[in-house]
Amino acid sequence: MIRSARHGIAARSLTTLAFTTLFFAVVAQTLQAVEPLHQQIDGLLDASRVEAVAPVAGDADFMRRVYLDLTGSIPSSVDAKAFLADKAPNKRTVLVDRLLASEAYVRHMANVFDVMLMERLGDKHVKANEWTQYLRTSIQQNKPYNQLVSEILTADGSDPKTRAAAKFILDRDVDANRLTKDVGRVFFGVDLECAQCHDHPNVEDYFQADYYGVFSFLSRTYLFQPDKKKPAVLAEKPDGAVNFKSVFTEVEQQTRPRLLGEIPVTEPTFAAGSEYKVKPDKKNKNLRPIPTYSRRAKFAALVASGTNQAFRRNIVNRLWAHMMGRGLVHPVDLHHVDNPPSHPELLQLLADDFAAGQFNIKSLLRELALTRAYQRALHVAPSVEPPAAPEKQKLVALAAALDARELELADAEGALELLDATVETSRETLIAAHPALDKAKAAAAAGRKAAAATAKPLAEAQKQHAAMLAKAQSVSAALAAADKAAKQAASDKELLQAVAAIRTRATHWNNEAAILQKNVAAKQAAVTQAAASVAAADKQVAAAQAEQQSASTKYEQDRKKLYAARETWKAARRASGHITAQIEGVRTLQEAIAKRAAVRAAEAALAKASTGLPAVRKAVETGTQQAKAAQAALAVGTKAMSDAEAALASGKQKLTTAQQTAALLSESLAKAQVAAKALPADKALAQAVVAVKQQSDAQTAAVAAQQQAMAEMEKARAQAAAQMPGLNQRAEQTKAALAAAQKGLSTTTAQVNAATTKLDADRAAFEERNTKLTKHRGSRFDVATLESLAPEQLAHSTLRATGQYDATRRGVEAELNKKSPLKPEEQKDAAKVAERQRQIDAQTADKLKGPVGTFVKLFGAGAGQPQGPFFATVDQALYYSNGGEIRSWLTPRSGNLTDRLVKLGKPEEMAEELYLSVLTRRPSAEETTDVAEYLKSRGEKKNEAVQEMAWALLTSVEFRFHH
Repeated sequence: MIRSARHGIAARSLTTLAFTTLFFAVVAQTLQAVEPLHQQIDGLLDASRVEAVAPVAGDADFMRRVYLDLTGSIPSSVDAKAFLADKAPNKRTVLVDRLLASEAYVRHMANVFDVMLMERLGDKHVKANEWTQYLRTSIQQNKPYNQLVSEILTADGSDPKTRAAAKFILDRDVDANRLTKDVGRVFFGVDLECAQCHDHPNVEDYFQADYYGVFSFLSRTYLFQPDKKKPAVLAEKPDGAVNFKSVFTEVEQQTRPRLLGEIPVTEPTFAAGSEYKVKPDKKNKNLRPIPTYSRRAKFAALVASGTNQAFRRNIVNRLWAHMMGRGLVHPVDLHHVDNPPSHPELLQLLADDFAAGQFNIKSLLRELALTRAYQRALHVAPSVEPPAAPEKQKLVALAAALDARELELADAEGALELLDATVETSRETLIAAHPALDKAKAAAAAGRKAAAATAKPLAEAQKQHAAMLAKAQSVSAALAAADKAAKQAASDKELLQAVAAIRTRATHWNNEAAILQKNVAAKQAAVTQAAASVAAADKQVAAAQAEQQSASTKYEQDRKKLYAARETWKAARRASGHITAQIEGVRTLQEAIAKRAAVRAAEAALAKASTGLPAVRKAVETGTQQAKAAQAALAVGTKAMSDAEAALASGKQKLTTAQQTAALLSESLAKAQVAAKALPADKALAQAVVAVKQQSDAQTAAVAAQQQAMAEMEKARAQAAAQMPGLNQRAEQTKAALAAAQKGLSTTTAQVNAATTKLDADRAAFEERNTKLTKHRGSRFDVATLESLAPEQLAHSTLRATGQYDATRRGVEAELNKKSPLKPEEQKDAAKVAERQRQIDAQTADKLKGPVGTFVKLFGAGAGQPQGPFFATVDQALYYSNGGEIRSWLTPRSGNLTDRLVKLGKPEEMAEELYLSVLTRRPSAEETTDVAEYLKSRGEKKNEAVQEMAWALLTSVEFRFHH
């Protein structure tokens, strides 16, 4: 049962969706009649496009892309130059056709199908080279895909000619559950693993009944290998019902084989003993039993018919993903209602056209390669971004379309819920019919057993009666003969006595026979009664069987309606999901445009805020200089003031000391003069007075001089004091001006920082939306996708770029020409020459298996794991950094890449050869300059420089990815 809650008018839904389906089918047929498929594809994409689209990629990008997709390798520089120089308008078509006709296409697509079908599982029962050769032969013959899958499902390994095709089943150990999961994913695009024990908990339309419908085709097949020394083969049982019960509901059900989206297969019945074409023989354990009817063969036949929609959609979606980098449904093994196709009508067109074209793989790949969608560039040019206003109009139109689809979906869901209930009722009615039938069968069986019990007594009674009757008849015959004799010898008493004795015995035996006859009649009556009871029981069985058959027919009819309703519901969900995705795309575009506008506004705001920054920075710088000058002047003035005051204080001290000394000398002189007057004759005293007077006069002069100096000092102090207010004022003014300038700088810087922060946030938001938009555009195929190269693509491209492939091929060609040269007349035979080239290609590929295997080991995912996602490891890095193979391939020799580069004289020529050989494009002017400068910087070490540049390109993202 579906898990939705919408209801509606079932009839209107079914009618509308049926009309829609018919409409698109008619449109597709009409388009197909007048347009090639690649034009129809582009037409449908254009019609559903709601935003800008990337331009068609340049010739270099197209060439690299198509070579990788169709041959698994980049082109040689010689081929690249020729294609880029070609001016023919149809050169891309010509290139596609040439690649599809090449041996490289065969080998590459065989590898693609090998990885898709076997997912790098190791060998068990069938060798990889046998399987690979089978795939190559199939691709070489352009075998229809449905035939290829049918052969894989049919092959049992018993015939050496077809044994390789049995690898898919044999190497999965013939495990029915594992096969069901892988068959579902690989051939029908559904991952039913979580539907084994119950309806899928996360996917609304993955039902447990779907799982066991596929399981039923495979469950009777088993591994047959009685002799372990001989190869294992597949065998199959003729019976084995498939019952299942959900762990959630505990409801037990039984199913016959059923393809996804279809009703169960009606199977033949066989009389007991005719179930086998080849019966098991206990005495011959090596005799493989073969059933009369094979479910697996029926599975293969249904696949071969090519009518199943899931089967069709899965393979065209996978081939689309191979060419476009992602599927219309992605991931490719998750087709369900919540993961609808990006373009439902396109997927249906591809599925129908592929079937109508006899499942021609090469033809579909060709048409895909010629589409504009395949040839898109990686990015939408900013100049072609649409304005936001028209998107609003698209949203209104899409919203209206979604509303209409939602009504249809609600109707479909309502119809589906009603049919779910009807089928459940029919199932319960069918189940309820089983006990009555079982009871009637049991009664009939009991009646037959009772009837069988009456048959033996009847037979015994009939046997006894027949024996007794034989005796009686024998004696009666004897009596008749004796009576006849007695008539002729009526006087013979002894004869008469004998006749009487015989008559007595005849009467006795006839009486005994009559008694036994009555016993026979009684026993016959019991048998007749038992037969009547059996007939009555059989009538009841027939009635119960009729009732059960009626219930079964009703159940099957209701289930058929249910499956049809599910498909209608799925179509409605896909249509609704498609429009929802379109709406999401428009909204994502609107958000990206809004965020881009916000970025531009933030850039303008930042520019505006940043405009005043130089001026305020200059003001701070000037203010700082002025403040420093003012502070310096203030310091000088303060020091001068301090020095003047210190000098004045020192002068005062000196003056005081001088005055005190002068006073003492004056006092001493006065006293000496008094003494000299008293002692005029004392010459020594007179001389002393003279000396004291001289000292006193000198000291007085010193005092006068000091006083004069003090006056100057006072003047200097006064001058310094007079300057200090001005210096202080200037210092305060410049300090205030600097503070104001710093505040202005702080404010402006804060504004710039805020604007920068907002710009960063707006840019991050834009990048997030733009990343989402780019992803959406990739999912809508408006731009090319960026995907990592597969391990084999990386290996072959590396071998091609370094020249190792060409060197190996030349060696193989020389060896072949030496061992078995073509005769002159054979060299003129185009078929012989082409066959020789195929031999060379095949042997070259064999010789390079080792290096390719190394890349697969390093860059491939594990066995049974998804093989697409990119991952990087230390071992990969070490291989490129230190690997002997890479280094040897880059050592100049035998005309390889580095050898050719070393022999070129001009840096421009070297740059062109290097970039064409590795990246399949010509270098830009800047890249050419880089090459020239690097060569110059390495001086005489040209060989090393060439190897280093080649290594750098080989390890670049541009080389590692498909774009």
